[in-house]
Amino acid sequence: MARVVGPQFPWCRPQVAGLGNPGLPGTRHSVGMAVLGQLARRLGVAESWTRDRHCAADLALAPLGDAQLVLLRPRRLMNANGRSVARAGELRAPGVGGRAKGVGDRKS
Repeated sequence: MARVVGPQFPWCRPQVAGLGNPGLPGTRHSVGMAVLGQLARRLGVAESWTRDRHCAADLALAPLGDAQLVLLRPRRLMNANGRSVARAGELRAPGVGGRAKGVGDRKS
C-alpha cells in the first residue's frame, strides 16, 4: 500500500463521503454508504460514528498513515446528499462563511 502523507495545512483533513439513501441498504442508490461502511470497518472506526446536526450527517474520524480522514455518512436522501457534504466542508474550512469550525465541534 502507498504511504499516505497528511495534508499541508493542519486544519485541512481529507473527507470521504458515502452517498446513499439512509435506511435503504441494498439498493443501487446506497452503494456509496456500503463502500463507506467497509472502509470504516477496515480502518477500525465502524463503531465510532457520531451524529453532527450541523451538516445532517454521521461522522467518524479515521487515522490513515500520517493523515486523519473524515468519513461522512449523510442522513438525507440521495438527491440531497450534496448539501450535507458541502456543509461539512464549509464547517471545516477557515474563512468560509467568515468562521472556522472543526468537525465534531458542537459550538455554534
